[in-house]
Amino acid sequence: MVENVKISVVTTVRDKTQFLKSARSIMDQNTSFSYEYIVVDCGSTKQNVRKELKSLLPGSNSLKQVRFLQYKTQRFNRGIANNVGFKWALGEWFLTFDCDLVVKGDYLERLYEKAKKLQSCMWCLGTESRSGKIRRWCGSGIMLVPMRIVYQIRGYDESFSGYGEEDIDFRHRIGRREHRIIKVKSPAWKHLSHSDAERGQAQKCSRVHGGPSTNKNKRETNDLNGVTAVNLNGDWGVARGARIIHEEVKVR
Repeated sequence: MVENVKISVVTTVRDKTQFLKSARSIMDQNTSFSYEYIVVDCGSTKQNVRKELKSLLPGSNSLKQVRFLQYKTQRFNRGIANNVGFKWALGEWFLTFDCDLVVKGDYLERLYEKAKKLQSCMWCLGTESRSGKIRRWCGSGIMLVPMRIVYQIRGYDESFSGYGEEDIDFRHRIGRREHRIIKVKSPAWKHLSHSDAERGQAQKCSRVHGGPSTNKNKRETNDLNGVTAVNLNGDWGVARGARIIHEEVKVR
């Protein structure tokens, strides 16, 4: 077991070709502290995520541990997948990081220093670009949060369908606990563009249970009722009883 891990970076994957570039940018980080990278493969059928992850080792000197978690599912749920990552994380802070984003080599260092100085949760924005030009600032779910706060609110609400709005609900529940949340644009990540086919495939995999409108209604209901903590009955982050394969990859 690796001790004194400052940040656990958790990425969830389901058949995304952008993952390899994204993972490389995380594993090549240069930091003054130890961090770990947790990859949760939730139902990929066209991609060998484990093989791609191993092809990038050993990573930077700061990367002390890589965990690969996998469970078979036809019903992708990003909230459950992130909670699976929570359950294995050792870091003092937790960073949710989508599998189609890339960052520079000092990203974690700069982000952690800002969070430490401000003593706040970081809501991390980035850019989506086309033809080299910034199209928009975005990033509803990329957050750096102290692990103790994650446990206070008991992670993501697992009753959301697929993906969409569960990340906003997560942030709102942190705010309702009166924790300070700072929106930051620097350091920033960049979003890797998708082809039309990949966008369609992602929506087909993810939004098969009611779609974003149902999720929005649920999130607004949680807001109206002032919900703070979720997943109160039984365990959470267990992929609803699915068998989870866990592989700890030694990087040193």
